[in-house]
Amino acid sequence: MLDDGHFLLFGLPTLIGFVLILGLTFGLADLDSHLSGDLETHADHDILSALGFGRVPFVFAVISLLLIFGCTGLILWIAQLPMGITVPFALFASYLGTRVITRLLSKVRLTLETNDVTAEHFIGQRATVTLVSGGEGIIQVSLNNDLYQFRFRSEDPVSKGSIVRIIDKEEGTGIYNVCLEP
Repeated sequence: MLDDGHFLLFGLPTLIGFVLILGLTFGLADLDSHLSGDLETHADHDILSALGFGRVPFVFAVISLLLIFGCTGLILWIAQLPMGITVPFALFASYLGTRVITRLLSKVRLTLETNDVTAEHFIGQRATVTLVSGGEGIIQVSLNNDLYQFRFRSEDPVSKGSIVRIIDKEEGTGIYNVCLEP
């Protein structure tokens, strides 16, 4: 049986992660309405960028962090490893696991979010830049009162909050090319 310290450290994050999944699954709340793409990361070495924040909705990255940390900690504690090994290993596993999961989710997210809307619907649309790193980043497009997020590339210098027009989509990469709106 878990003592209070282990439950708080490993069981509680696991429980919160599962509650967030249930909330998303059954539509009990729009858990990501104001957080999706709101985290601005500036460089590849930034820990939030490395974890995938900004590539996928905020709540997906948080769920991944919580579940991997909690489950890894519980498994290692059950294996009777000391806390001095369990905690650092659980932290490291949650970092690596979240990094992998968010990268995979960012690649498939477009197809999951736009099951009834094709890429052609977005060509010519105006979009707001929500994340920038170099000449690439994340844009948000409103179409039929729904918000969509995509990776983009621009030859023009853009910053967070810039308004751009979507020119086309690169077939192999799925990245949208945009130009800055005057």
